[in-house]
Amino acid sequence: MDSREKRKRITIEDIARALGVSKATVSVALSGRNDQRISAETRAGVRAKAEELGYVFSGNGRGGAGGRRTVLFLHGDVAGTHVGTSFFVRVAEELRLLGPERGFILIEASGALDRLSLARMIADFRPVACVTYSELCGKDIRASDPELPLLVLQSNGDMDFTWDSAYDVDDTQVGVLAARALLDGGRKKAAVFFPVTEKRFRCQYERLNGFRDTWTAGGGRFELFTLPSLAPASVEKTVAALAQRFPTDFDAAYFFSDSAAIAGMRALTTRGVAIPRGVSVIGTDNLFWGAFSVPSLSTMELNEKLFARRIADDLDAAGHGTAWSGLSVRIPVSLIRREST
Repeated sequence: MDSREKRKRITIEDIARALGVSKATVSVALSGRNDQRISAETRAGVRAKAEELGYVFSGNGRGGAGGRRTVLFLHGDVAGTHVGTSFFVRVAEELRLLGPERGFILIEASGALDRLSLARMIADFRPVACVTYSELCGKDIRASDPELPLLVLQSNGDMDFTWDSAYDVDDTQVGVLAARALLDGGRKKAAVFFPVTEKRFRCQYERLNGFRDTWTAGGGRFELFTLPSLAPASVEKTVAALAQRFPTDFDAAYFFSDSAAIAGMRALTTRGVAIPRGVSVIGTDNLFWGAFSVPSLSTMELNEKLFARRIADDLDAAGHGTAWSGLSVRIPVSLIRREST
């Protein structure tokens, strides 16, 4: 046997082939997931064969290089530019800070990776878990490594792949707090700017419903305008076409995202609409740049530190043999009141 063969990593496929069972059976047996379809006898047999073949276990049943625990985080703003949202960047920053204390290394990569590149990254780093957002890369991750624990940020209701835990913003509360902030300021006529609001897009649907129910209960009326794109130039164009209706028809504007709100404020202020004297504007996700817009943008604190701590806690629990919950965890939000309201 040459040196390359000696260094060959034993995979779940090798174990499955040796036992004559499926890769899914081996995956569940080694991962610690609760699945009644796998008997205790089968689990014990799989683990025994894995040890016999030289499969290397990390603390939570994952293969690892020298016990190193890496966590792979796939998101859309790896460069940390805070262009569309700051949420995923901040969660990643908090996880990086927690890493040395909790004993893991965070590896960030673009959510736009193709399947082959993703498979290579998983093979190279052999992470103990993968964090991704919504269904981004979910199917490819499962195809590349069915055994890899998959943690989802901001899940949707129609994800057609299995995941181990989901961590969601309480988006209904986002809408509720936005409506209350505007109503408390004496506003009663709102223009609401959102992209597609189908039920399958959970965060959009819940933010809108939370706002609508609270706003109408408070005696306000609103008109919904669908944004064809969240690109700032497109949002500015959409709001500019309606600018003449402010502040006569609308004394408030609620935007799906802070990046959209900043573009919308530009469209209004450059056309003579006074914010907040004539119109109050509020966003939803605490984009980094919102604190520096003129006026500064009122928005929501999404508590990224809590997201990171909950993920780290679950990683610790899994490392001590606790199965992943398979539950969606809701993280509360709070209002950040700035100059725009």
